[in-house]
Amino acid sequence: MIDKDHSYCAQKISLQSLPPTNKEIELILEMHNQERFDVNAIDMQKMYWNVDLAEIAQRYSDHCNFDHDKSNQRQAPRLPFPTGQNLAMGYPTWDSAIQGWADEKQYFVYGSHVQHGIVGHYTQMVKNTAVLIGCGLAICPKSKVDPNHNWSHYVCNYVTGQLGDYKPYTPADSSELNNKRLYDCHGLICLYGGTIDLNLCQCQCQSYTSGKQCENLDCSSLQDDCQFGTDQSLCTLYSNIPIECPKFCGLCNRYDAMKKYYNSLEISTSNGIETIRNISVFIQIIIVLLYFS
Repeated sequence: MIDKDHSYCAQKISLQSLPPTNKEIELILEMHNQERFDVNAIDMQKMYWNVDLAEIAQRYSDHCNFDHDKSNQRQAPRLPFPTGQNLAMGYPTWDSAIQGWADEKQYFVYGSHVQHGIVGHYTQMVKNTAVLIGCGLAICPKSKVDPNHNWSHYVCNYVTGQLGDYKPYTPADSSELNNKRLYDCHGLICLYGGTIDLNLCQCQCQSYTSGKQCENLDCSSLQDDCQFGTDQSLCTLYSNIPIECPKFCGLCNRYDAMKKYYNSLEISTSNGIETIRNISVFIQIIIVLLYFS
C-alpha cells in the first residue's frame, strides 16, 4: 500500500533540481551493471532505468532530507514491490557517488551478518532481483546536514529492495563460474507474485493474473477475507500476504484505479532517459491510489 505521505508529494526545498542527463543515466547503469557482473552469481539480472522510480527519486532529492523515507513512501503505483534506496551527499559527480557505494564491497562477506549500514549500499547494487533503478539529484541549501555549505543530494530508488540482505544473490560454485553472466530480460519484472524464468525471460503468473508481466489482475473469483487474519496492517508487514490475499489487501481496488490512468500497466524500462509524463496526472494517480489504500 502507498503511504499517505508519499515522497512524490514532498515539499521542494532544493536550490536546484539536476535530474540525470542521458549520459549520466548511461553511466549510472553501466557502473551498477559492472558491479553486478563482477560478483560470482548464477541468478544476476541486468539492471534497467525506470522513469517512475526516477520521478519519485528526484522529488525526494529536492526535499533535501538526508535520511531514508519509508519503502511505501517511495513506491511507484505500477510497481507494488518493496522499494530500495541508496543515498549520498557531497560528492561532485554521479560516478564518485556510485563508486562510494561500490567501495563498500571490501567489507562484504557473503552470508555474514555484517552491520547493514556498512555494506547496505553495495548489497542493494548487487541485489539479484533489483532490475529497475531511477535516480535524482538536487543542490540543497545549508542546513543541519551541512551548516557551512550548500550540498548535493543523490537519491537512487530500486525495485526490488532488500531486507538486510547478507545473501543478495545465489553464488556460483566452481563448476558454474565459467558460465556466469548477466541475464538480460530487458528489465522484465513479474507482478503479483509471478516468478521469472531467467533462461526464457518469461513470467510464470499466479492463477488470478495474466499478461507478459502478470500485470492483468482478475479478482472475480477471489475471497474478500484472508486466511492470515482480519488485521489489514498485516498487508504492509509481510510481503507474501498481499500476494496471497490481494482483495483483502486492496490490490484489486488499486488495479482498477490504475487502469483509468495508464494506457498500459506493463512496466517501462530504458537504457536512457524517457519522456516524463504530465506531472499533474501522476499526482492524480497517487491521490486516487491513496483513496483506495
